[in-house]
Amino acid sequence: MPKKILWSFGHAFRGLRSALQGGRNFKILILAAILIIAFAYYLHFTYLEFTVLILTIAVVLFGELINTALEQILNMLEPNHHPLVGKIKDMAAGSVLVLALGAFLVGILLFSLHF
Repeated sequence: MPKKILWSFGHAFRGLRSALQGGRNFKILILAAILIIAFAYYLHFTYLEFTVLILTIAVVLFGELINTALEQILNMLEPNHHPLVGKIKDMAAGSVLVLALGAFLVGILLFSLHF
């Protein structure tokens, strides 16, 4: 593998490690994802069900990573409270909530097939 590709993976893994070390919400989402995947395995999800479940989890984790990065950028640019910065942070958090609610509905649909 070319050196640049390996270097890029290194940056990506450092970013994930940083999110795990500093982000309480990201840790909670990872724990929830592990439990949900284990439960789906226990219920013998099909490959298609697992695919939908894993993609749904990945979208929520992606949203939380983007939200966390945006919050850190805004904190760096405007360390004092600013109403506009607060609005932007609230909207970013709201986007993660929308993703999480969508994931919850997908989970209900998938898991209801097994009960």
